[in-house]
Amino acid sequence: MIVRDSVASGSGANLTVHFRRVRRLEWIMAGLCATLLAGYFVGPAELGLESPAARVALAGLVLLSPIFFSSLLFGVLFDGADDVGAAYASSLLGSVLGGLAEFFSGVTGFKALSLLALYLGAYALARRRARLALPTASARDPRSSGSLK
Repeated sequence: MIVRDSVASGSGANLTVHFRRVRRLEWIMAGLCATLLAGYFVGPAELGLESPAARVALAGLVLLSPIFFSSLLFGVLFDGADDVGAAYASSLLGSVLGGLAEFFSGVTGFKALSLLALYLGAYALARRRARLALPTASARDPRSSGSLK
């Protein structure tokens, strides 16, 4: 059931990127961070829900919301990638490392996995912003016009 719902969440994110033309990475990262923090601090037990169906629904929402936002993030970044092969390879490597981290969450706990995901997301966003803020070689050197005269 979780695999089916994960695929549905990822597919919904891809459709959102395609039809809604989502482009604001800051909003996507804010949603990802908010859902990871919600999963860290608020669980079904903390809300005191009586109904087992409500607890399962809330647990599914808390667990699958980060998958939706990370799929949105992937879709936006993949859509704007210059090198599709490198973008796909990076995604595949991230999936393998994420699976490894999920495996170790059986030992460290799910909350530790949420903290790791928050840290890695913040690190990746900071690296992306730093890379985008760097001027290109032609902007740094006025003598470089890009032509071979």
